[in-house]
Amino acid sequence: KGVFRDYSPQFILKQHAFIDRPAGTVGFHAGTIMASADEVHIKVKGQGGHGALPHELNDTVLAASQVIVAMQQLVSRRRNPFHPMVLSFGKFIANGATNVIPNEVTLAGSLRCMHEEERHRMLQLIPQIATSTAAAYGCSCDVDLPSGYPSVVSDEKVTAHIKAATADFLGKAKVDSFPKRMTADDFGFFSQLYPCCYYRFGVGGATSGPLHSATFLIDENALKTSAGLAAYLTLNSLK
Repeated sequence: KGVFRDYSPQFILKQHAFIDRPAGTVGFHAGTIMASADEVHIKVKGQGGHGALPHELNDTVLAASQVIVAMQQLVSRRRNPFHPMVLSFGKFIANGATNVIPNEVTLAGSLRCMHEEERHRMLQLIPQIATSTAAAYGCSCDVDLPSGYPSVVSDEKVTAHIKAATADFLGKAKVDSFPKRMTADDFGFFSQLYPCCYYRFGVGGATSGPLHSATFLIDENALKTSAGLAAYLTLNSLK
């Protein structure tokens, strides 16, 4: 939306801080370099009750546990083994008690895929598997899959061009590659529409903590590389 309704760029560049590389260096990787990301929200519902009377209730906790197991089997048995994928659940809320099985259990997780076709197939299978698994324990299941981010793709030709220009600016010794990651970035929306190059500039220093942590601290010399390189690539691309 916005500016892209009036202008169609030849290519788009994105730079991102990379704590695992020392300040002053830049890394590139062509192809699909980051995963898509879709949230997975599941509610398992049933007739709760006293934990000592399991025959009089539907065990929502057990059903929800089996749903998570089934989700992992979905990844291992229904996925093309050559297509990287991760389905992780970080939230499991069963607000019962030591002797009370609740009427509802909430699960929340994230699906990460490197292939868009596989991603959309899994988004169709998740509700089917979750619902049928919960039903096997006498429970119902609500599944919500809000639309997430597509995978990030760095165009081969654009990346090669930008990498060569970066080597001219910083020197070849400062230019390297970085590994693919199953993390995601909303830049993926741009990379699905236009040729793009997503590169990472090193910000690591002696006192740097992990990315997205309370101890994250960059080597501020990296800002010289970041701003200088962005300006150089912009001017170089306008020639």
